[in-house]
Amino acid sequence: MQVRGDKEKNRRQSTRMCKRHKVTLIVFSILAFFPIPTSIAQANYVSKPADDDGPQYVSAVGNDANDGLSEKSAKLTVMAAYAALPARGGTIYIYDGSPCNSVRGAGIWIMGSDDPNYSSPPSGWTQAKGGTTFVGIPTSSSGPNGHMGRANLVSCGSSADINHPGIWISGVNSNVLFFQNLNINGAGRSIVIGEDSKHSRSGDGGSSGLSFWNVSGNPGGTAGLGPPLDIVGGSFWIYIMHCGFSGLDALNTPTANNAAAILLDGTGNDGIGYIFIDHVNLAGGGIKLNPGTVNPSIQTVDITGVDTENIHAPAAVWFTGQFNSVLVQGVHVNDPIGTLCNGSVCAIENDGSGPAENIHVADVYSSASPMVKGPMLILSQVGQPAGGAPYLSGQVGFQNGYVYGNTDASRRGFSPTAVRFANQANSSPSSWALNTGTVTTGITAPDGTTGAGRLGNRSSRGVTYFYPQKNVIVAVGDVLMAGVWERLNSGTAWPSPGGIGITGCSVKLKTPGYSSTTSLPAGPTDGEWHWSSVIAKISAVSHNPCTLGFAGQSLANGTADFYAPFYARIPAGTYADNEVMMIYYNLESFGSSCAVGTICGLPGQQLIEAQYGTLSNCRSSASPAVCGSAAAGSVVVGARSGSVLVDTTAVTANSQVFVTFDSSLGAKLGVTCNTTYDAPYVSARRPGEGFTISVASRPSANPACYSYSVIN
Repeated sequence: MQVRGDKEKNRRQSTRMCKRHKVTLIVFSILAFFPIPTSIAQANYVSKPADDDGPQYVSAVGNDANDGLSEKSAKLTVMAAYAALPARGGTIYIYDGSPCNSVRGAGIWIMGSDDPNYSSPPSGWTQAKGGTTFVGIPTSSSGPNGHMGRANLVSCGSSADINHPGIWISGVNSNVLFFQNLNINGAGRSIVIGEDSKHSRSGDGGSSGLSFWNVSGNPGGTAGLGPPLDIVGGSFWIYIMHCGFSGLDALNTPTANNAAAILLDGTGNDGIGYIFIDHVNLAGGGIKLNPGTVNPSIQTVDITGVDTENIHAPAAVWFTGQFNSVLVQGVHVNDPIGTLCNGSVCAIENDGSGPAENIHVADVYSSASPMVKGPMLILSQVGQPAGGAPYLSGQVGFQNGYVYGNTDASRRGFSPTAVRFANQANSSPSSWALNTGTVTTGITAPDGTTGAGRLGNRSSRGVTYFYPQKNVIVAVGDVLMAGVWERLNSGTAWPSPGGIGITGCSVKLKTPGYSSTTSLPAGPTDGEWHWSSVIAKISAVSHNPCTLGFAGQSLANGTADFYAPFYARIPAGTYADNEVMMIYYNLESFGSSCAVGTICGLPGQQLIEAQYGTLSNCRSSASPAVCGSAAAGSVVVGARSGSVLVDTTAVTANSQVFVTFDSSLGAKLGVTCNTTYDAPYVSARRPGEGFTISVASRPSANPACYSYSVIN
């Protein structure tokens, strides 16, 4: 039976072999007519991985002498598994409790060709391979507030100092590294990126193409350690997602770099760029960002979804200087301990000088009041209490149902406006104090009048003073406010902009909110009328008097048009800071002859209305006529009387009072008006009390009826 079985088995195998050869012959015949390109055949051939291409495994019970190609033959340390990968990289699966490095105090330390020690890596370091993924296989989660499992790495760095971090990446820019589901516990710094192997932070170790998903770091509770995540300038394209880090701001100085949970440090180097932080949980520290000194224009940061708890730091997200192109949203401060920002811990603090549009903020919450500090564009805040001073902080956007920002919508209406303080600039171009060049008057202005002036100079810049230079006693707290409608009439660029000139003394200016300079910003170059303005507050003055002036400039061999200049020096303490900023952002220019307390417009404008009215219109047939504050009304001079006293507080020492005889007012006044004309005149006035109407001849049988109007 066994022999027959073997024969039958051999027969089936022979049949399969014949069929296989038959198929091979057919394929070979087809290839003779339709050959397959060699490259495709090679691609199919090499698609099968080599034996050592398989993923590496690391286990606390493994051995670095193993091949690491399966769970049963796992390596003991992560770096041994990394060394076993081919040059093009691969994947390493790391079981909970695995050590990082066979070198005592070392961790996952990988250097690229930009590190100064690349040719001869120090102990514990390894040269970077191709793209590599480090995946933790967890048995539990790690904090703070972990919501996905993380494998705990042991013997990963050292808790004795900050010079032996758990993960250390230096000079890696062409090798993608991805870390997932890992916890580094106890190392003085959990993750360090961009600091080179000589501990230089100048940018030589800058790295890129790194991702951390569900990774946490928890340094030991010893003063001087930290921060858990430390990214140094020159590093970019780094993604930090669903991670958690515990800072040490309860043990270190809360404002120090090592107190932060995440530090993006551009100090002394190019700065940080293209960093993406997405849904992280932080405890005992926030995110601190120090700008670079070389190229701030590339310092792009995107922070979305940050929850903090028990932090002493000034803010959950703290910009110590100016960054550009930043988005921050979904930042919530829970259980704050610190008091360094508005009496608590702010959601966002920006110590840069702006502009506000550089940092976009949305959906943030903190118990601090206000919740944010410094220049930023705010799209929304959760539960922001009423009050605060957004303008003073350099903020624009939406708060408490209000829109804060600068708009020309009202200004371009050129309507009369309330005069709160005098405009010291000369409205008329013919009154401007010319320095160089010529001024042409009669230029069409943006309100349709011909009140603009054109400044030009052939050989050099044209300069004219709207407010001529004067010696002025300047005090700390004085606010200088200036603005002008301007248009580049010819030329391709604005010159060094005009503005408020201060000579004869040295001053310092208050920021943020107020301008850091007294110069006007350059306007558009497409021939558009543009309102250009500046507001500065004096924080220190060397001595007095100072020479102040407000000027406009035109380009050499070009011309610029100016209209409706405004200048005011508001003495210290006149208004609260935010009130001054509200006035500034909503300012409509008015004429230099407009009196404080009036509603006034610009010279050359004509006010034309279909009808006019007054707030009240008096009618009184008594003597004296009781008219309250009415600036217009109807009264009578009684029969056989030569005058009537009209009591109205509308009269001032400079009022124009007009009186008209009107015999049709009988129904209004409840009398029969005399029909014989009797010429009236104003014979007396008492400012704030009233005036007297007298007549040439006393009416006989019936009273004479009159209408009056008072213009101030």
